[in-house]
Amino acid sequence: MRFDVEKFKSLVEEADPKIKAEDDFVLENIGWIGLSLKVAIRARSVMREKGITQVQLAAWLNVTKAQISKFLSGKENLTLSTIDKLQQALGENLISIPSTQSKNLQTSEPVMS
Repeated sequence: MRFDVEKFKSLVEEADPKIKAEDDFVLENIGWIGLSLKVAIRARSVMREKGITQVQLAAWLNVTKAQISKFLSGKENLTLSTIDKLQQALGENLISIPSTQSKNLQTSEPVMS
């Protein structure tokens, strides 16, 4: 399903000021928010597959469960360092970057091996 920005903007125009400010924030940051959601979905999937709890992950990363909850909400602007720490703790890649070795290569390579 494709995000309809114009429809969203028309709905924002009718909203109260507080909601409008939140919606404006989403519109201005839709790029990283979308990426953050993808990372969060992948992390939750890996956690489910491996039976890892938020409490366990928090302990491994030496952060609070509340911080893990933020990461997994998909609303946190994650740094590359944070993504790397999550990948290391989960033992799985959460993102991949297309290879630049060949323009004809159609696959992606993991960020971390």
